[in-house]
Amino acid sequence: MLLQWGEVAPPSSFPLVDAGSGGRFEGFIAAADRMLSVSDEATKIIPGHGPLMGCADPVTWRNLLVEIRDQSPS
Repeated sequence: MLLQWGEVAPPSSFPLVDAGSGGRFEGFIAAADRMLSVSDEATKIIPGHGPLMGCADPVTWRNLLVEIRDQSPS
């Protein structure tokens, strides 16, 4: 299966949250969760930039976002 990931998960950069338009950091985690819910080990993910990603790439990115969120002051 091929999934279009677009600009949601740039694998080599920190997400830019457009808070002025209602964006939330938590939305990136939710987007990764959704992508993972429809993916399996055979899934190839098409990012907005860069090479195809495997199903492990969104897991790594999501875990990084959760770690950042959990270490950020409230």
